[in-house]
Amino acid sequence: MEPAADAVIARAQSGDPGAFIELARHHEPGLRALAEARVGKPSIASDERDADSILLDALVEAFGAMASFAGGAEEFEAWLARFVDRAAAKRGIGRATATGGVGRAGGSGIAGEVELWPQLATELAAMAPALAAPQIPDRRFPVVPKLPSTARSARRRRRAT
Repeated sequence: MEPAADAVIARAQSGDPGAFIELARHHEPGLRALAEARVGKPSIASDERDADSILLDALVEAFGAMASFAGGAEEFEAWLARFVDRAAAKRGIGRATATGGVGRAGGSGIAGEVELWPQLATELAAMAPALAAPQIPDRRFPVVPKLPSTARSARRRRRAT
């Protein structure tokens, strides 16, 4: 995916949710392993749901920040891993002690895949128009500079008489 990944990253940076989901699916095993490591053992169903929700929060936040990504395909998974760490920290889940980075030995995510990907697609589709549209400031109401204090005093004196 290396040569084509840069093109997919460029599409995702322009606000294409399909391109971002393609990238997320490619990096999902390592990201899921990281989320599961933050939660603990994924043998309990609630832990698996926690890992899914951490992963979902991280991917939604990463899609929103996609325009700020300045690396290439090699750095992309590490960049996403920071969002997983942040999402776990927001939920009050600390760093796992046994992980030395993002590994590829995680679960396949089949149990959580039923809910994660459709929900991610829905949230990204809702965000996409705002990210694709240029942010143009509203200039209908220009800011009027304040008058110097001496001019304000003169206006008050004129009104009083």
